[in-house]
Amino acid sequence: GEEGGGCRSGGGVQEETVRGKSSGWEVPHFLNMWKAECHFTNGTERVRYLRRHFYNGEEYVRFDSEVGEFRAVTELGRPSAKYRNGLKDFMEGRRTAVDWYCRHNYGVFDSFTVQRRGERGRGAGAAGAARVRL
Repeated sequence: GEEGGGCRSGGGVQEETVRGKSSGWEVPHFLNMWKAECHFTNGTERVRYLRRHFYNGEEYVRFDSEVGEFRAVTELGRPSAKYRNGLKDFMEGRRTAVDWYCRHNYGVFDSFTVQRRGERGRGAGAAGAARVRL
């Protein structure tokens, strides 16, 4: 197993395009994003799952497997945390994500990251581990 720690993540983004009135140019406007993170210590000996939700670039609510429920990060997150914590099946999925999401994905990518150790910076003689972000 891997000693030390690591993080792998995945998520989703909703984006809206805003069109300028006179020039016709388009600018993406960030609306809503969620990000799932898995933090590993000593391989899968200690695993922490985070699901973080952002609106316009600001985190407003988060689930932490060490806490076991959603907690508001800002005032905007209070109703969201209350609503999500009331969804029994949804919360069961979050509470078990350490196993079905994190540990599963660790096994999928573990051989890839071990095989790539030291590849980054090889020409300069530097050693290190390649990181995989989901």
